[in-house]
Amino acid sequence: MEKESKDQKIWVTASETINLGNYENIKIEAGYSKVYEESEDPIELLEEGVKHVTKVLKSKAKKIKYKRRRD
Repeated sequence: MEKESKDQKIWVTASETINLGNYENIKIEAGYSKVYEESEDPIELLEEGVKHVTKVLKSKAKKIKYKRRRD
């Protein structure tokens, strides 16, 4: 049996569905997790994580849409 971890951890996941046309869609997902200390504010860390994950998703979606238009 695994030992239960006492670490405080936050995680963020987000996904975006991109319509490629002709009834085709692609779903991309990104996630972020971090073990934090008691002195850190978990809400602030979550907000930072959401910003980071959203930025990554938007960038990847933009690349997929651009590549799709060129094909």
